[in-house]
Amino acid sequence: MKKKLTLAILLLSCVSGIVHALTAAGSVRQTGVNGYFGADTLRQDPVCNMKVDDKKGDTIHYKGHIFGFCSKGCRASFMKAPDSFLPKKN
Repeated sequence: MKKKLTLAILLLSCVSGIVHALTAAGSVRQTGVNGYFGADTLRQDPVCNMKVDDKKGDTIHYKGHIFGFCSKGCRASFMKAPDSFLPKKN
């Protein structure tokens, strides 16, 4: 019984250490209440500023950026003048 308990504690601490190391290294990020993902999946709709999930919403890759949209209307507005929604350079 003691061996099983010791093994369980050792295994739990190893897994905990791995998760902590990955989170600190930035390779795994916690996004909201959904838990851990390989990358952030929440983006801001550039037209209406609503938060959207890349995995569930409509996205466009444009000039090296990924834009997510909450609706077809916002996507259509973006497509009319996409350069006006690009991030501003400092």
